[in-house]
Amino acid sequence: MPIFDINGRVIGIDSIGIYEELEKIDNLEPACKLNSVPFDELQKFFTIANVIGSSPIALYYITAYQITIKHVAANLKAAQKTLKGSAFTRFEAGFIRNQLIDNDRLKPELISLADVFEEYYGTQLCLTVGVDK
Repeated sequence: MPIFDINGRVIGIDSIGIYEELEKIDNLEPACKLNSVPFDELQKFFTIANVIGSSPIALYYITAYQITIKHVAANLKAAQKTLKGSAFTRFEAGFIRNQLIDNDRLKPELISLADVFEEYYGTQLCLTVGVDK
């Protein structure tokens, strides 16, 4: 997945989801490993990245998603000390019990991100209408 700066420029590449993070926590080889992109497929990647990068709301949501994935992964890694089993087992248990996200920690981070985006984009973007900060 592309990583963007606030201007919408691609500044890096990261894994796309939580499963790759779980594999990292458990020191597993990736089940789906992509070492290279066929040259003729590269244009599709750039087209998708350009669409995301041109939309302030899409940039916010993809950045918020990446922050949330890192948050969940950090919580699961910290739980290694107290819960037995693999990261996948802890993920499943946390999902079922609605305990993957610590709202008291994640909410302020996402609100801060929204504030940065709203300040940068001004009237082009309004994320917090009706949101209780």
